[in-house]
Amino acid sequence: MLTSQQSLLILSKTITDSKAELHLKIPEDLACFKGHFTDMPVVPGVVQLHWVVEFVKEFFNLVPSITKGSQIKFMSLMKPNDTPVLTLTLDFEKSLITYHYQDKKTTYSLGKLTYET
Repeated sequence: MLTSQQSLLILSKTITDSKAELHLKIPEDLACFKGHFTDMPVVPGVVQLHWVVEFVKEFFNLVPSITKGSQIKFMSLMKPNDTPVLTLTLDFEKSLITYHYQDKKTTYSLGKLTYET
């Protein structure tokens, strides 16, 4: 299934009331690759954060206004054909989104976003 998130491919998803697990594939023709590290395209961190917010809107019917990011770490480069799993966990009482992009061998990025609605 293609999403509106710049042609990001969702291979599978599991959604509960406060958690989502999205198995993704990074396509070679992702819009953010154009003109961005031509010899070695990578998914910019700002795009990864954008996807988190957009998926929260899509799967939790929540339109968060992000007020703070904490413990945000970009640990490995996310490249074309990578297949990360994005795990999103929402703590509605604390207005907190926790996210983690990883696969079996690699942690790409993780962090926490505080929001207002």
